[in-house]
Amino acid sequence: MNSEIKQIDKILLPKYLGSEGEITKCHVKRLTAAGENYGSLMLAIDVTIRNEDSGKERVLHIVGKAVPPNEFIQKMFKSPLTFKKELEFYRIIVPTLQEFQRENGIEKVMDFFPEFYGGRMGMNPHSDEFDDNAVILLENLKMKGYYCVDRTIGFDLNAAKYILKNLAILHGVPLALKLKRPEEFQKKILPHIHTIKLFDGLGDDILNAMIDSFISIAKENEECLPFIPNMKKKLLESFNLLENPIQPREPFSTLIHLDFWVNNTMVRTEEGKVVGNKIVDFQIPEYGSPARDLTFFIFDSIQNEVIVKHYNHLIEFYHQNLIDTLKQFDVNTKSFSLEAFKDEIDLAMKEFVRLQCFIMLKPIFATQDTVKEVEDMSLNDLKENNVIAQPQKEKLWMLVKEFGKRGWL
Repeated sequence: MNSEIKQIDKILLPKYLGSEGEITKCHVKRLTAAGENYGSLMLAIDVTIRNEDSGKERVLHIVGKAVPPNEFIQKMFKSPLTFKKELEFYRIIVPTLQEFQRENGIEKVMDFFPEFYGGRMGMNPHSDEFDDNAVILLENLKMKGYYCVDRTIGFDLNAAKYILKNLAILHGVPLALKLKRPEEFQKKILPHIHTIKLFDGLGDDILNAMIDSFISIAKENEECLPFIPNMKKKLLESFNLLENPIQPREPFSTLIHLDFWVNNTMVRTEEGKVVGNKIVDFQIPEYGSPARDLTFFIFDSIQNEVIVKHYNHLIEFYHQNLIDTLKQFDVNTKSFSLEAFKDEIDLAMKEFVRLQCFIMLKPIFATQDTVKEVEDMSLNDLKENNVIAQPQKEKLWMLVKEFGKRGWL
């Protein structure tokens, strides 16, 4: 692991370094444990800045997203492309959307992202050529009390609704920009949210082994049995659509996160109640259906009993917040009815989300004794079938039953 960030003073945006500031110390250490993040190497960076005039020092607590020291991971996650997309998200997309809100009289603009301190694609300051010195510097949210909940448990109803309100705003503001100022959307947003194909090397043998393991676990639960005969066929259909993506549909298509699960949204709580939320990891944003983010988050990041009891309520809650966001910009919402959105959900689930929810069970329920550091990962780790814990089985059984009764399996 790199023990330093070269020329960090040239990466920090001037407003954070200050006109009279000088970096006197830079301490770097690994931030996340094995299994918590594979797409990038996460570093905790404490930068001490001294004011040359006053002599006073202050410390910036930063998260550095650096290049994973593993060629297999770099290839699988398309590091040159994903780093560029995330840099563009913070440099271009966020300021554009916030300014659009302000120009429409919205005082409280979206602030559910970490603060962006700076970044680079490589050591050459005059080009976007990617190299091993690529890094993105963001606010260390843990220093302000934000944390990730236990991924094996997920969010309760109140936390889920707090997060879904922000998700609706994240989708709604660029959707409104697309409809009200299409030329600006085409110029400032759309070029930075193109589709990239991830997971090179996930061949038929690995995919079939995964699906067979899902089916084997499903057979252990009697309530899942009616949905097993078509399970493999439908999941393979979803993979084929990933290989040959369907064109984004209108009118709902907007900026989507595409990897919106429990580890990529942090919360701050007071007396057990969520009072703050930050959305992170914008490596693969796309132009597509907001139903993809919504359903993936609900089924893989919310507690099982909440999903079973409150699924319809969560869909309606999100949809109402999406409509409220659009109305702030005087968008005609006739084409965005709840029934139309439910149709959008059905299509999104049948396309890829149903398979995505199953595939993510392995990283969600991985224990520290079964995961490897990012630099040690290889293709064989995707093929291995680790011991399946009971909570993972219960989540899979819930997915099979809920998907089955809605015609998704």
